[in-house]
Amino acid sequence: MQVEALQAEVATLKVRLAAQQAPQPGSGPDLAAWRQRIEHLADDLGLGYGWSILYFMLLPARWGGRSPGKALLGLQVLELTGKPMTPMRCLKRYGGYAAGLATGGLGLVQLLWDPNRQAIQDKTAHTVVVDTRRPRRDAAA
Repeated sequence: MQVEALQAEVATLKVRLAAQQAPQPGSGPDLAAWRQRIEHLADDLGLGYGWSILYFMLLPARWGGRSPGKALLGLQVLELTGKPMTPMRCLKRYGGYAAGLATGGLGLVQLLWDPNRQAIQDKTAHTVVVDTRRPRRDAAA
């Protein structure tokens, strides 16, 4: 009798174990959650890169090498040949910012000691930032 009771208990445990090991509905990877994560990541990257491409590429290409900040300060980015920047040159300069960040920011402050006052983004794109403001009259004159 004890053997039959033990066999019945083993059979019950086998059924329970099989039920636990069977995939439960909804217990697999939550595809909706992953899809939502991917959508949020795409939104973040799209907005981040989208706005920076607009600011650092399209505006300077369209406005003759000026962004709103450069226009306020009377600065302009030109090719080393003196020509206005093309969209491709703007893209190269934009890529130079990544190089400046990859050097721990040293590439961005390189203009402080560079004789031509070019940061790494200017070196990579063969551009230079020029001051377009009119020279001030001497106060003593």
